Amino acid sequence: MNDNDWHKLQEDLIKSKYHYFHTDRGVLLCGNCLDVLRVLPNESIDLIFTSPPYFVRKDYEAKEKTPEAYQTYLNLLLNTFSLSERILVNGGNLYIDIDDSHTSLKSVFKKSIVLPTHAHLIVNLSQIFDYKEMILWKKIRGKHATGGAKRLLGSYGRFRSPACIPIVQECEYILWFRKRGKRRDVTDELRKASALTPEEFKEFGMQIWEIQPERTRTFGHPTPFPITLANRIIKIGSFVHDVVLDMFCGSGTTPLACEQLNRKWIAIDINRDYCDITKKRVLEYVKQRRLC
Repeated sequence: MNDNDWHKLQEDLIKSKYHYFHTDRGVLLCGNCLDVLRVLPNESIDLIFTSPPYFVRKDYEAKEKTPEAYQTYLNLLLNTFSLSERILVNGGNLYIDIDDSHTSLKSVFKKSIVLPTHAHLIVNLSQIFDYKEMILWKKIRGKHATGGAKRLLGSYGRFRSPACIPIVQECEYILWFRKRGKRRDVTDELRKASALTPEEFKEFGMQIWEIQPERTRTFGHPTPFPITLANRIIKIGSFVHDVVLDMFCGSGTTPLACEQLNRKWIAIDINRDYCDITKKRVLEYVKQRRLC
């Protein structure tokens, strides 16, 4: 997207009822992503990187972790990413950071099983996009990790018994899809300006990424992902000056990374408290950048 088209899009979004705040490089929109996505023009986004809400909240155990609720959750994700196909440019990339969910004996399921969210996304979205690859973000969550042996020993009560060992979940899935077609605006000059270092090219090309997770209390959000992760995805999935979208922006890590990496951005979140966090983080960075 050239500068004139970006300024026109930004002006339209600032005038919309969803506008929350903006910088020279981006706009934060507050609202239901299914509604907000409909106001974005066709082929206006070069990269989508997002981490949807996970179906793992503790209060789901007693009230909401049911087969019906899980299907509703899956429908939300599939509807959201299906809408995304229209707004991505041809050859644009979609990266989804997602985690599976584990039931427990306390849930309506009455057993400990995995709800394979990542597999549902791959099977369904590969009918719309080209499915490219899966990155495994390896992170150690400690002894109370989802699905961890320490947490479930009391439920099983069969320590060291075959067929009863719970697997400690150390990884999240980053699913890479690409819209069919080819970008026509990528020049040799743009490739050179956006090039990775030789070290980054080697490291980012590995399927397993070992990155320290962000502490949940750092920004007042239950599942923030580290800016190192956002930086990697933005570097491998876009070129400088590209427009990046995060429709579940949470604590604002994707917009912040875009500010640092010279990308334009559009972010969406339905929670005004999280929008406040995003605004604070991004404006603090912009202020520091202007002082340098």
